[in-house]
Amino acid sequence: MSFMNLVKDLRVLIAAARTKPPSSNLPGSMALLVEIQASENPEGIAILCEDNTITWRELNEQANRVASKLAADGIKKGDCVSLFMQNRISFVSSLLGIHKLGAIAGMINTNLGKQQLVHCINLIESKKCIFGEELTEALQGVNNELNLEDGKDYFFIRDKGELPPPNWAVEIDLNDDALSNQNHDISQTVTMGDVALFIFTSGTTGLPKAA
Repeated sequence: MSFMNLVKDLRVLIAAARTKPPSSNLPGSMALLVEIQASENPEGIAILCEDNTITWRELNEQANRVASKLAADGIKKGDCVSLFMQNRISFVSSLLGIHKLGAIAGMINTNLGKQQLVHCINLIESKKCIFGEELTEALQGVNNELNLEDGKDYFFIRDKGELPPPNWAVEIDLNDDALSNQNHDISQTVTMGDVALFIFTSGTTGLPKAA
C-alpha cells in the first residue's frame, strides 16, 4: 500500500469516526432496506445460499407473506416472535417478516434443547414461534412446557418437505398466493431506536440470558 493510499484510508476512517449515528426517531429497519432494494433492483440476486438463490422481489414478497400471517394472528409492534430455524433463505424471509410489523425476533439457538430451549422462548415472552421443519422434533419435546397455545401459536416452515407440519402447528407457505405479498404500511413507522432482536448468551455458566 502506498503512502498516499494509506493517508486516504485514514481520512476515510477519521471521517467515519466523527460521523454521528442516525437519530433513534428516524424510520429505518432491515425490512425497510429490503423494500427499497425490491423496488429499485427487483430481479437482482438478494441471497445465494448453497445452490439456491432468491431475488430482492421474491425475498420481499416472502417476508410480506410472513408478516401478513403474523398480523392476521394478532402480532403487533413490540411483540416478540421466536425464530427457531437453521441457516437458510427461509430464515431470512421469516426474520424480515417479523421486522415488517415492528415486532421483535427472538433468535433461538438451534443447538438448544429441553430446559434451555424452554427457558429462552419463555424468557422473552414470545407471542408466537416460527420454526423450521428440521427442528420439529426438538420443539415437539418441550411444546407442552412453553407459554404458547398448540394449533395457534406455532408456525411451521418447510425445509426439504420430508415432514408434514405437526398437528400442534400451522404451516406458513412462503409462496402461498392466499397470503398478501404487498408491503405493510407499519414498516414505514419502525425506527432506528426500536428493538429488532433478542440474542442470547451461550449459557455455559448458567441458563442463557437475552440481550
